Formats: sequence, C-alpha cells, structure tokens
Amino acid sequence: DVAPSRGLGDVYKRQGICLASMLWSIWLARNDFVFNKSRISGRNLELIIKYRAFTWAQVSNLVAPGMENIWNLDPRACINLQEGRSSSC
Repeated sequence: DVAPSRGLGDVYKRQGICLASMLWSIWLARNDFVFNKSRISGRNLELIIKYRAFTWAQVSNLVAPGMENIWNLDPRACINLQEGRSSSC
C-alpha cells in the first residue's frame, strides 16, 4: 500500500528549502571569509547545507526526527521514506 503523494506544493517546498539552505549557507560562509578571513572547506560547507536543509525540512514536517543519517546519505530517499514511497526516484 503506497501513501498518496502530498502534492505539487510540497515539491516546491522541498525545492525551496534546498535552494534557500544552499544560498544562505554560501552567503554566511562568504561573509565569514570577508569579515573574519575564515575559510571553510567544500566538504564542511556541504555538511552545513545538509544540516540546515534537514532542520528546515523537519520543522516543515517533510521528514521525521531521527532521520539525519538517511538524510546525510540521500535526502531524496529520506523524503520518500517519510512519504511512504520507495526510495527509487
């Protein structure tokens, strides 16, 4: 039994969360470099983006608490699990 899709609004919400998390994290890293001469590795920036996106998705009820490990491996699979769908996309 497959759960019904949440609709196009949630697709836009997920995309918006990912895009906003990415842009916000890059902006903050840029500001930290400009004002504090602090550098961040690409891998650390990626982890920060994933963390911010997961936190935002969790608050928006797109993913359940405790799914951080799945999210870090594959955010799309995490959302599909939350919606009761197969992880294949």
